[in-house]
Amino acid sequence: MATTIDATNLNPCQVVQAGIETAFLRHPGAQPFGAGAYDALVSDINRSSFIQAQSASTGGVPDGVGKSKVQVTYVPASCDEEAQDLDRCEFPETESAFKTANLTVDTEFTWGFKLTEDEYRDMCEGDINGVYGKMLLAKYQQAKKSFNKKIVDALVLLPGNYPTNGADSLTSPISLPIVTSAGTYLPTGFGLLKSIYNSADIYDDPIIVGGRGIPELALNSLRYSAPNTVPGYTVGTGLPNLYMDGTLNDAFGDGDNHLLTWAPGAIQLLEFYKNAGNWGWAERIERNGVQSFKEQYTTIVTPDGIQWDFSYKFDCGVHYYKFSKFFGVAPMPSDAFGVCRDYNYILNFLATCGDLECATIEAALASASTSS
Repeated sequence: MATTIDATNLNPCQVVQAGIETAFLRHPGAQPFGAGAYDALVSDINRSSFIQAQSASTGGVPDGVGKSKVQVTYVPASCDEEAQDLDRCEFPETESAFKTANLTVDTEFTWGFKLTEDEYRDMCEGDINGVYGKMLLAKYQQAKKSFNKKIVDALVLLPGNYPTNGADSLTSPISLPIVTSAGTYLPTGFGLLKSIYNSADIYDDPIIVGGRGIPELALNSLRYSAPNTVPGYTVGTGLPNLYMDGTLNDAFGDGDNHLLTWAPGAIQLLEFYKNAGNWGWAERIERNGVQSFKEQYTTIVTPDGIQWDFSYKFDCGVHYYKFSKFFGVAPMPSDAFGVCRDYNYILNFLATCGDLECATIEAALASASTSS
C-alpha cells in the first residue's frame, strides 16, 4: 500500500505497507476475495450520479454509540412540471437542479495486526512474496469478508413491499424459478423479476445479489450451456448486474435461497473517514539514520479499491497497524428517482427450481396494470 506522504518522506520502512501491498494481492497464486454485496454497492451503475460529502455532523465522528451524518447530493425527480406560456424574457419559477440529504453513518469496522522487530525486518528486507505475504493476505481476506458481512446484515433489513401486489417482500417473498427441475438455466424467473420492476416504471436492469445454492447453479448452468461450449463461439455467460455473495442466505437465516435486489442507485454505501484531509498527522523518528514514523494517521486505498482510515504506531519494539472506517447502508430519498413514486426500491425474492407457472405470474403481477 505504498502511500507517499510528500515528495521526500515515505511511510515506515518505505514502508512495510509497500510489502503488504504486494502481500495482499500480488504475490503468486493470490486470489482476491469477492464480496458481492460490497461490489454491487460500489459498482459504477449503482454509483452513477451519486455525490457524498465527507460529513455534515457537528458532533464529531461516530463513537459506537452515537451517530454521524454524511451529506449526499442528487438530482430530484420532476413530477409536477407543466408547460407555461411565457414571453421570451420571462422564466418559470424553478427549484435548484440538485437537492441534498443527510443520511446516517452508525457502524465502525476495524481490523489490524502487529509485527515484531524481526517480522518487520523480514517484511522490509526479506522475501515479501513468502510466508509473511501469504499470512497477511489471509488476514486481509478475512477482514474483507467480515466487512462485507456487516454490509449484508444491514441490507437484509431494508426490503419493502412489491409495487405490484403490495405484499411485504421480507415476510411474503415471491418465488422465482431460475433453473428447471433438470438443473438448467431458466431465464423466465429473472424475466418476471424485471417485469415487477417495470411495473414501478423502473426500466433499468435491477441490481441483484444472489446467495449460494440455486442462484450460483443458474449462473454456472448458463456459463456451460450451448453455444458457450462451442469452440470459437461464446455468448454472454453472465447476467446483468448480478453479484454473488456467500453470506447472503446466512444473513436471512431461514434456509432459503435469496435474491436481494434494488433499483440502481437506490441503496448507497456511506463512508466516513476520521483521518481525511487535515485530520491526518504523523510523528517522525530516525531509525538507523533513516527518517521513519513513530505514529502515523492517514487514509489509504488497498489494491482492491477499498479506502480505509490507516493508523500506525511503533511502541517498545512492536509495530501496530490498524485499518478502520465508519459506514452505513441507507436508501436514497424516494424523490431521487424520476418515476415519482413513493416506493422503497429494494425487494427480496426467493430463487427456486422448477417451472414458472401462470398462477405465479398472475399473482406476482396482480396489480401491475392498475398501479399508479
